[in-house]
Amino acid sequence: MRTAPTRVYGVFLASLFVVPPLGACRQQGDTTAPDAYPCEGRVIKILAMNEAMEGEDRGEVFDTNVRYLDEVAREEYLLRIEGGKVTSSEGGGYDTHGEFAIFVLSPDGALYATTEDETGIFHHSSFLAGGPVAGAGELIVAGGSITTFTDRSGHYRPGTAHTGQTLCWLAEQGVDLSAVTFRSIHGDTSPASAVVRTASP
Repeated sequence: MRTAPTRVYGVFLASLFVVPPLGACRQQGDTTAPDAYPCEGRVIKILAMNEAMEGEDRGEVFDTNVRYLDEVAREEYLLRIEGGKVTSSEGGGYDTHGEFAIFVLSPDGALYATTEDETGIFHHSSFLAGGPVAGAGELIVAGGSITTFTDRSGHYRPGTAHTGQTLCWLAEQGVDLSAVTFRSIHGDTSPASAVVRTASP
């Protein structure tokens, strides 16, 4: 787990992000899947795990086997967003208590997170058993409200398109991005609302 730093960084250049307007789009190559993401006119960009991590669940990367969750086990880490507030799998308001929680957004629109990450034991790749994601990074959540969002994930290395579509998805779920601080992997910060445009088409 990682505690939120107190240092304030420079202003992030949001103009580097090219983000689509809100709406619905489908997973790339699948024209029959139900609309899941608020990115009108855009195909969902899927991100594969870093090839250097292949075999981590068999002890080929670390000295230990990284835990890979099956469909039943990952339900414990599933988060839901109701009225813009994040709730845990147990139904209560989700809270990371000032710590960063690692998260992934699955290609079918499911958000998984935990503060229990540990090198060689549990990583971003654990949630979907090394499978592809639509987004990955870290969150700080206080009383169900997302306060900080990062694009930090060595296993998936999300680009601007993946970060944009994840923020876009959060906005569609009712999350107020103007109250969320985006911190890039480079250390720059800005309001998440400056990174993604939340106006309806």
